[in-house]
Amino acid sequence: MDALIRLLPASAGVLAGLGPAAGPAAVHALRDLAGSGDLSAASALARLTGETGPVLDVVRASADDGARRTAAVRVAARLGPPAAALLPLLEEEMRAPSGTDRVAAATAIWRVTGRTHDTAPVVAGRLARAGDLYEPHLVALRTLAAMGLLPGQARPAVRRIALSARRVVPGFPCDGTPHPDLEAGRLARRLLAATG
Repeated sequence: MDALIRLLPASAGVLAGLGPAAGPAAVHALRDLAGSGDLSAASALARLTGETGPVLDVVRASADDGARRTAAVRVAARLGPPAAALLPLLEEEMRAPSGTDRVAAATAIWRVTGRTHDTAPVVAGRLARAGDLYEPHLVALRTLAAMGLLPGQARPAVRRIALSARRVVPGFPCDGTPHPDLEAGRLARRLLAATG
């Protein structure tokens, strides 16, 4: 544990993943780093202890609007309802025409509030416009599958993904995770089955 603490902030995610086994020394070190404005430490502290104040403070103190919105999306996606104070930033990012990732913001809003009337169309729109790239498919498909919704604008794209052959070279990635196209096809078929 001492070695992981010395590796902070790089080891913040690992410490958070350990849960209570991380121990009080890790919590203390994370709290100190969070107090100095480190987002990864503040996020890990929230996951370990449930203390959301430090991570919300770090997000609010971000230097510029874009960085603040991006941090809010990242934090809210992990925390869910305890990040409700970040909703104005999330909604601003979801509606920004040049937002770095409107789907991530919509997903974060849904995780915080459970709202689908305005978030599902954003996700479905990305899926409908994704073309043959697999990554946007996965993000959007995962979100719609978790919501249990398939807006009409995305149905043709989901049907095409469910029935299409691989679009990415075989053997990618090599880390033992499912091939992105196999996962996209599985999610698309599950979504079609669940939504008729």
